[in-house]
Amino acid sequence: MVRPAWLESPILRRLLGVAALAAVALMVGRLVTEARVAVSVAYRFGPAGRAVRSARIDYVEIDGGSAASVRALAWDFGAAGAPAEKVHETRLRPGDYRVGIKLVDQGGAWRAADTNIDVPAASGARIVVEVEP
Repeated sequence: MVRPAWLESPILRRLLGVAALAAVALMVGRLVTEARVAVSVAYRFGPAGRAVRSARIDYVEIDGGSAASVRALAWDFGAAGAPAEKVHETRLRPGDYRVGIKLVDQGGAWRAADTNIDVPAASGARIVVEVEP
């Protein structure tokens, strides 16, 4: 098979090599920024948590000027109410998050609150969120 002469150009070979390296660097960079880390988020309800029958948690990732819900969960505690502390083991990308918390009490009334958390780049972090029922 005969290759065209322009494929034999040393300049073209260098350009193709640089383009290939740039593509690999972009893929590696994307993997690093998309990597999630293990994190334990401890929700402290305290003694007043016994009045809480359920909780809805929504993690909203704040990236630049945009925000997107990335994880949501619900806990139903029943008549016993919420424990003093409930831990959520999850995997999130490092960065800033707004955590929306919606609590429902024994009478069916609900209360909503937001708090901000910062997920560090290191895996295994423990983040404590104080919840006031």
